[in-house]
Amino acid sequence: MHTAVPDFYGYALATLVVIWLTLLTLLWMRLIKRHPDTYESMGRPHFLTPIGSLATLRFIFGRRHRSLGDHALGVISDFALVVALFFMVGFVSLALFVRQG
Repeated sequence: MHTAVPDFYGYALATLVVIWLTLLTLLWMRLIKRHPDTYESMGRPHFLTPIGSLATLRFIFGRRHRSLGDHALGVISDFALVVALFFMVGFVSLALFVRQG
């Protein structure tokens, strides 16, 4: 079997997870400091709240940063969107690769 490809995917996906968690932290800190009402309306999300995490995903995928007019928040949110999409594509392609054997 070709173990190099799953190894690469594993390392790449792990790297994306670290980047994702960093971006979430930056996103939440920016919301807390610059847009506390928005952060409160999202349920004060953090790593241990599933409902808050869903609100964060809705914020990122819904591109809700646009209504806030915060360029830095937009950069963080857009980068998080790209990382999430890359992770999903990587995870699905890894699952297909493993399934094919």
